[in-house]
Amino acid sequence: MAEDEAIPAIELKMGLKALGYDVIKVVDGGRELIRQTFNLNPDVIVTDIRLKDNISGIQAVKKILERIHIPIVVFSGNVDANRAVRKLNNNCAFLSKPTSADKISAEIINCMAPSI
Repeated sequence: MAEDEAIPAIELKMGLKALGYDVIKVVDGGRELIRQTFNLNPDVIVTDIRLKDNISGIQAVKKILERIHIPIVVFSGNVDANRAVRKLNNNCAFLSKPTSADKISAEIINCMAPSI
């Protein structure tokens, strides 16, 4: 999971863990999101668009999707970002901030469901 603000990151991590998810790493930058995704091979990525370094969540996701196919949930306070997320991949979902672990979980389930 990538989130640049410490308190929301902790709240989302705790909420996802309470729902039974194994949050293997929380990072605050795009470079670290890319690096940790390739090192840890998660089942799904959850990321904010705005991150601390000069690589946004969208840029990080594009880089990741060049190498692997993985469900991704992106969230942002900028609702216009939804268009950019939808262009990335069919397995990408967008949530507007503020969001919650329950909303993220619902999107994870949707992203990971087999297409009919």
